[in-house]
Amino acid sequence: MEAEVSAGWIGLIGASVGAVGALVGGWLQQRYQSKEVREQRLRDQNDAALIACGTALLEIKRTLREMPSDTDALEQWSEQKRDVVYSARLSALSLTDDVARDRITKVLLPLEHEHWVSDRRDTIATRLHRVIDYGLELIGAVRRGDALPEPSKIVADAVSGGEGWLALVEHADQFLIEPDEGQDARW
Repeated sequence: MEAEVSAGWIGLIGASVGAVGALVGGWLQQRYQSKEVREQRLRDQNDAALIACGTALLEIKRTLREMPSDTDALEQWSEQKRDVVYSARLSALSLTDDVARDRITKVLLPLEHEHWVSDRRDTIATRLHRVIDYGLELIGAVRRGDALPEPSKIVADAVSGGEGWLALVEHADQFLIEPDEGQDARW
């Protein structure tokens, strides 16, 4: 009878170890899948934020081309532009990459400020196109997983809000490079 009891105990212990192994294995698998789902959700959220931010930057670029010259229309235009910039900022703030979030939100800074009362608004708009182009390059680099590009001096001054940007605004005509025949003026 002792052999029968021993066989029973061995079977019970084996079943118990198997059950514990199955429970632990199931728990580990569930944790792994949960982590994968969470990471995928963050990647999707990040990608959606980048797309929304890029779309907003393209919309801002379009609105810069449509900037009115009359003061009353300029105020309404400015409100529309500001709404798009705020939408882009909201999207940028949900980015998961700290460096990309910081750089893209800095790109939006000069777009938020009102420079349009100046008689140099065409010059400012041209410079802001450069800032927007840099923002789009940043978004493309993040989506591809490439290293983030460094800004040009004009863009760096614009996003820092430094004196260099203000000097460029005040003395913009001095920085215009005369075009070769058949080319547009460039900065």
